Amino acid sequence: MTFRRVGKLDSHIIGNSGDPLLILWILRWVQHAIPHGWDTIWNTSMFFPEQNTLAYSDSMVSIAIAGWPLQALFGQTLGLNLLTLAAQTASLWFMYLLALRLTRSWPASVVAALAFAFSAPLLSHIAHYQLALTGFLVPLTILLVVRYLETWQLRFGVGVGLALAALTTSATYYGLMIACALPVIVVGYLIWYRPKPVWAFLRGLVAGTAVAAAVTVPVAIQYLRLQDDSYFQRAFDPIVAAHPSDFLSPDQDNYLLTEVWPFEQHAFDRTVENRLFPGIVMVGFALLGVVVMVRALRRRRSPTPSTAVDGPPAVDARWRSRVAMLILGGGLVGVILSFGDEVTIAGATVSFPFKYMRDHVPGFSGIRATSRFAVIGVCALAICAAFGIAALLRRTNRRATAALVLAVLCGLVIAETAISLPYVRVPDTATDEAVYRFLARRPDGVVVELPIRGPGDGTAWPYLESPRQLASLADDKNRVNGYSGYAPEGFENVVAVLNGFPRPSALNLLDDREVRYVVLRTRVIGEQVPEFDELLGADGYGRYTDATARAMVDEIPPQRVRRVTTVTGAYVVELRPPQ
Repeated sequence: MTFRRVGKLDSHIIGNSGDPLLILWILRWVQHAIPHGWDTIWNTSMFFPEQNTLAYSDSMVSIAIAGWPLQALFGQTLGLNLLTLAAQTASLWFMYLLALRLTRSWPASVVAALAFAFSAPLLSHIAHYQLALTGFLVPLTILLVVRYLETWQLRFGVGVGLALAALTTSATYYGLMIACALPVIVVGYLIWYRPKPVWAFLRGLVAGTAVAAAVTVPVAIQYLRLQDDSYFQRAFDPIVAAHPSDFLSPDQDNYLLTEVWPFEQHAFDRTVENRLFPGIVMVGFALLGVVVMVRALRRRRSPTPSTAVDGPPAVDARWRSRVAMLILGGGLVGVILSFGDEVTIAGATVSFPFKYMRDHVPGFSGIRATSRFAVIGVCALAICAAFGIAALLRRTNRRATAALVLAVLCGLVIAETAISLPYVRVPDTATDEAVYRFLARRPDGVVVELPIRGPGDGTAWPYLESPRQLASLADDKNRVNGYSGYAPEGFENVVAVLNGFPRPSALNLLDDREVRYVVLRTRVIGEQVPEFDELLGADGYGRYTDATARAMVDEIPPQRVRRVTTVTGAYVVELRPPQ
């Protein structure tokens, strides 16, 4: 379903030369910076001299630490690919365990695991590694909550806190999503069962909250500090919020559904954030599962006595159905939040709770793609589908028939969710790293690579700057260039001035930023998608021709030039400080 090019596991990653390379850079930066202290982690080498620049995107601290051994042993590319495979396997496994805990049917749980892990909202984001590497924490967190509701044991409460902390410190969207869904489950349980004594029930959750806060708060402070500046607060963007029709939108690279009505008309006219179709098998059996759960709730209480007079209630079919309904409630909260500030229904604009939360709840003002909150709804839907499939299989007395049903359902899930995936080569060749190996041997100093691009250049910005940023870790020098979820205020003006190098205004700006090395690129770093080859290859846009670069060097005032070195793919100009 993912790495069909096994022979390229050590040279290519899923995606393109934009965000995937940014995430790889973030992982490596965090791993590089941890030994140097907390401030070094957040004050990265990009956008010099700006501070707290890691907070411009998801910090990936937890995933960076967890993946450190793999990347140390196998290298950055193979290590990331192995980490991705491990995360996807964990997503299947924990969804299977969660469904099995509630349905007591392993065949139904197998189908639910496949339907969740390979659903469009998750598989479409596989190149967004901050989401792909943390998706397994969604069912794991819910599973730990279920285990806590069964036993009230402290270890499961602490486990919930650790899982939530790991999620929040690596994928803010998913962390906030789970944080909104968990109160629905817990409060619903309190109303339904009125546990006694209340403190015996709450103490594990309080401990888990304390653990989550202890891990998350130091990271959250960096983001809250950033969002105190109105420039870094994102306004509501209806394009990347959920819309009712998005739930009929499969991935545009889906092998099957893009040719099937009504999905074909919704597959190509929206962004990757809006591909929210959970799957035909999942939706169909989820509806059946809700009926099964409601019928279980209407039955008389199980005659099995409680395990204690005051303590956790007996875990029976009724209890499991109730907990599944509470999880469904948490999933509905996530789906409602996915619509963002407002949604238009039949020509009328309806305000949603996210509008209030964006203005009043810390952490929500930086959320842009609210559609990602629908993932918790997919998890809840998979649980409901498992109930429906389990009910169907219970009516089948013959093992051969049950095995056939299982095989057919698994085949249908894989067929309807499979997509084609793009791969991109990670910059690591002699040509890509020649500049950085040279700079690594030179004295310390700030670097700028020209031509430089910024947010105003659209998609060309990440495609040009992400490969440079990743490869620049080899020389460990600060850079004026950068790419992330944000750019510093005024960065567009910086880009415009520096692209006029060697004009006096550009030299003055370089002096203000203490730049010592100017890299004039004559080749574009990294492997680009075809539509960007011509754009980035244009003289003065993504690179210079050799003649243009030499002419620029000749125009620099001689008293400002310490040395000019020609390396593969670039001219490196070392400037003298102004007299």
